[in-house]
Amino acid sequence: MDIVSWTLENYDYSEDQPVLIDAKNPENYVTRSQAIHHVRQLVAGIWAAGLRPGDCICVLGFTTILSPIYYLGIIGSGCVIVGGNPSYTPFELAGLFNKCNVKLVLTEPKLLSKVQEAASTSSNPKIYSLGDSSWDSLTQHGERDWIRLSEDQAKTEISMYLSTSGTTGAPKFAAVSHTYLTATAANIEKESATKDYQISRLIALPIMHAFAAPLVIAVAFRTGVPTYLLSRFDADDFLDAVDRFQITDVPVVPSIMSMLVQNTNMTGRQMASLREVLSAGAVLSSDVKAQFQLVAPNSKILSLYGQTEVGWICSTPFNRRVESEGLPSLGVPLTGYTIDIWDADTGEMITEPGVRGEILIDGPALFLYYLNDPKATENSFTMINGRRYLRSGDIGYRDTYDDLYIIDRLKDLIKVRGWQVSPAEVEGVIVQYPGIEDAAVVGTKDIHGHSGEIPVAFIVGVVDLISLKAYVAERLAAYKRPVEYKFISKIPRNPAGKILRRLLLEELDAAVVPVLASPVAMKIEIDTSNVVPEKVEVDNLNIAAEKLEVTSQMSSGRRSNMMSGCFGWLKAKWNLHRNKTELI
Repeated sequence: MDIVSWTLENYDYSEDQPVLIDAKNPENYVTRSQAIHHVRQLVAGIWAAGLRPGDCICVLGFTTILSPIYYLGIIGSGCVIVGGNPSYTPFELAGLFNKCNVKLVLTEPKLLSKVQEAASTSSNPKIYSLGDSSWDSLTQHGERDWIRLSEDQAKTEISMYLSTSGTTGAPKFAAVSHTYLTATAANIEKESATKDYQISRLIALPIMHAFAAPLVIAVAFRTGVPTYLLSRFDADDFLDAVDRFQITDVPVVPSIMSMLVQNTNMTGRQMASLREVLSAGAVLSSDVKAQFQLVAPNSKILSLYGQTEVGWICSTPFNRRVESEGLPSLGVPLTGYTIDIWDADTGEMITEPGVRGEILIDGPALFLYYLNDPKATENSFTMINGRRYLRSGDIGYRDTYDDLYIIDRLKDLIKVRGWQVSPAEVEGVIVQYPGIEDAAVVGTKDIHGHSGEIPVAFIVGVVDLISLKAYVAERLAAYKRPVEYKFISKIPRNPAGKILRRLLLEELDAAVVPVLASPVAMKIEIDTSNVVPEKVEVDNLNIAAEKLEVTSQMSSGRRSNMMSGCFGWLKAKWNLHRNKTELI
């Protein structure tokens, strides 16, 4: 069955009941009957605009209560939808338009100018801006029924192009079918039916991501569960919505949980209604989970395993144990999915509990192909004993209960003197140190040739590095400890919270001054009219702690005086800008 029919034609609640609700303005909502009307309007408008099945339409905007209407209307017209990140530059948008051969763009007024710039240098798609005359022209062609598909057709008809692998290189676009969405949504519906409470859900994730898509596009209207939407995550808005609407279920990424536990406004009273917190997108630190649990003791915090190419794969059923010792369990495969652990070196399957290997996946809704990238498509699959598996690229193991655990991404593992270092494990230790707001670890080539690679830590915060290094040394083996530390203002992440490690590696490649375990991360602002600094501002800070040359436009005398006022042993490199020297 096609995803539109599955979503809108099977229900057991009032068709005038609010389903999608604006969490900041709950007077704005969408009912099932309104959804059907708007979807049929959009189908008619798309056909009137000259588009036909197989053409690609891009939706560029923040998630709102109307976003699922756009998705269902576009898919129902027979076209293929691709979501764009609102933070994309015109250059990135032009690349997306060209790669997917986008014929039409739906966007917001505040994003219109960069869409127009991107369109002029790409596939030159038609542009419709929500809320203006162009949008009105798209919705003034009456109604048209969506294209209905049989079960077999739904398995092969493309519904969406999903961006993937943006953390390690140029993004690819995975073509997924209608069944990709219905298979995941059906498992969510099945699990929801086992709960002994009335569900109300809050979502602050982008609809274009595989984690949120089935919940927002399909499950809400299929089940009638009140689903409150925030266009973007803000900790205070999130906490207010949970309390105000007595939210029971929230899907989150680990970075959101980390920001919440660090928010001083978060109280047990606000979180009392929570019953299920579903985490996905990255490895959830046990420490962050424990801190969150203290404030939300009525909730079960469950980890979900999924991939863009497959959708939701594994989860812990709500009414069973959550985890054994160590990393949070990802539970067991959802209905229709098979997980096996594979030793890529020997080509043998691993059946023993606790033994690590690459995770292989089979299921009813694997992605069909990467757009215009047959080689990457071929490399994503492997045949073992006559069965076609998707190679996940994740390293994990199963315990004696057959629960799945993820260690790290195969391509992210750092090889240090023959040992494998998991960046997620090191990050999980660093972020627990007081004063650290966020952290990311990458591997870079050891220029001395001793280790193959060395771990480098990027950290956000103001800390004493001598103490931090001692803290890390107490918790990690020597080969796992970062050799270098680099201070930045923000860890780059995609909308789902995954660390964009390739950007950090580019930062390392471009760095002129190496980072050598600086004893102190200072925040100073140096006024050159005053020799003694009062405050240090550090954004992308490259400090070498010991014997770096001091260079500036100051006289040698002023340089000497300034250094004596900045801890005699610390030397830094800076660029002089107007009357202020800013460490870079």
